[in-house]
Amino acid sequence: MSEPAPASRRVLVTGGTRGLGLAIALALADPGARIAITYAKNDADAEEARAQLTAGGAAPLVFKCSSAESAEVREALTLPEKAPFLLRK
Repeated sequence: MSEPAPASRRVLVTGGTRGLGLAIALALADPGARIAITYAKNDADAEEARAQLTAGGAAPLVFKCSSAESAEVREALTLPEKAPFLLRK
């Protein structure tokens, strides 16, 4: 199976605003990539992560939801810009 071209890559990373989750999101943040990240509490970390991803050329989507709440994650996954990859750390 071949990897999608960066411009068509869409990924959802839970806990993507800091630590390992942010590192994964940044590693996948090629120009044009649609990187969706979730976070539970810290709005400032989320905005900083959005800025870093945007600076890398990605078009980030940032969602405040708890990965422990399946309904919240399901809502993030049913958005029009569905992500074919889910990375949960």
